[in-house]
Amino acid sequence: MTRYGCEETRYGCEETRFGSEMTRYGSEMTRYGCEETCFGSEMTCFGSEVTRYGCEETCFGSEMTRYGCEMTCYGSEETSYDRQDACFGSEMTRYGCEETRFGSEMTRYGSEMTRYGSEMTRYGCEMTCYGSVVTSYDRQDTCYGSEETSYGSEETRYGSEETSYGSEERIW
Repeated sequence: MTRYGCEETRYGCEETRFGSEMTRYGSEMTRYGCEETCFGSEMTCFGSEVTRYGCEETCFGSEMTRYGCEMTCYGSEETSYDRQDACFGSEMTRYGCEETRFGSEMTRYGSEMTRYGSEMTRYGCEMTCYGSVVTSYDRQDTCYGSEETSYGSEETRYGSEETSYGSEERIW
């Protein structure tokens, strides 16, 4: 996940990982039951603010596996209002995972996710994941509200490795 001209600053943001290997500096970032919480955090991409006020993502399981994973974001300012990301099924290491958004260009392929454009807003988006082995079955990511859109949006993920380099994130 490479963000060009994108600066992600999180104020009062706490990210906790449990298990092994969770490195954000060019190494593999495997999530073994991870929890990420950001409050009043500021995430600016391409000159536009995608701020999440009180955004919480919880995952249970092992190996970037999401067993019953829920993400809720609410607040104001280009945030996803009442956003819920639910995953069910067994081991989700997104093999053949497709996320569709409405807007402009936000794609993840292989181990690289690139976001182009400004204003990452989600106006009713849907995420579906399917595949073999570690996969979330019947996973749906629904977003409604205003501003927090990924314009363009087709997000595809393959594999289970998640890597991020400094403030330039590269995921899967």
